[in-house]
Amino acid sequence: MSRTGGHSSGNCPSFAGSTSLPSCAVGVPPMHSESFMQQAIVVAATARRRTSPNPWVGCVLVAADGRTAEGATEPPGGRHAERVALDVAAAAGIDVAGATAYVTLEP
Repeated sequence: MSRTGGHSSGNCPSFAGSTSLPSCAVGVPPMHSESFMQQAIVVAATARRRTSPNPWVGCVLVAADGRTAEGATEPPGGRHAERVALDVAAAAGIDVAGATAYVTLEP
């Protein structure tokens, strides 16, 4: 599973400073990658003003079958967005092997 805004391949180019997402997420068309990243931003906003001094982060996991699970950073002492999304996926019976994670902040 990738943790870098949709990259799921080790040979994906970096997109630091770019205004668009890479098109190298395996099996995910670029237009969908952008919408999943936008959704991660929306999810992150749900944690705004609740996570200080930690940043508010959102995560959208996209499984190989297309199902998704989302998570946002919990208040201090709580789970990170990625862990929340993984727990949501597990509770929903979503297989995350090979999934792509769209995360608003690189850990």
